[in-house]
Amino acid sequence: MKRTIFLRVFSVFCAVAYGLLLRYSILYNLPIHKLWFSTALFFLGSILLLRSAFYRIDSSLWCAVFFAACSVTGYLGYLYRFDSWKLAAGYLFAAGYASLLVFVFFRQIFHIKTFAILSGAVLLLLLYCTDVLGNLSFSILGPSYVFVILGIIFYSVGRNTKKV
Repeated sequence: MKRTIFLRVFSVFCAVAYGLLLRYSILYNLPIHKLWFSTALFFLGSILLLRSAFYRIDSSLWCAVFFAACSVTGYLGYLYRFDSWKLAAGYLFAAGYASLLVFVFFRQIFHIKTFAILSGAVLLLLLYCTDVLGNLSFSILGPSYVFVILGIIFYSVGRNTKKV
C-alpha cells in the first residue's frame, strides 16, 4: 500500500475512533468527554507523527510532539488539578520538548535555541509555582528574562541583516 493511501486510511480511522470514543464516553459517563480537546490533540499528533515518519518533514514532527505533549499536559492537569501557572509551564515545556526533538533528528540550530529559551521560561514558572520565588522576585525576574531574550533577538537580527 502506498504511503499516501495508508496515511489517509489512518486519518479516517483516527477520526472514527475519536468520534466513537466521545460518543461512548458520554453514554457510559466516562471522563473522556471532559477531555475532548486533549483527546483530539492526541489523535492529531499521532497522524502527524506518522506523516513525519513517512516523509521526513520537520514541521510535522514538531507539531506531532507538541500536540502529544499538550495532550499529556491536559490529562495530567485534569487528574492532578493543576492551576493555570502549572498548565502554562506544561504547554511551554511541550513546545520546548518538540523543538529539542526536531534538533535531535534534523540538526536545526534554531530549535536548540528555542529549547533553551523555553527551558528558562519553564524553570521560572515552576520556581514560582513551587513558592521558591515570591511574587516580588517573579515580577522582577519574569519581565527581565523576557527583555533579555528580546534584546538578544533584536541584536542577532540587526547583526545578521545586510546593510544597504
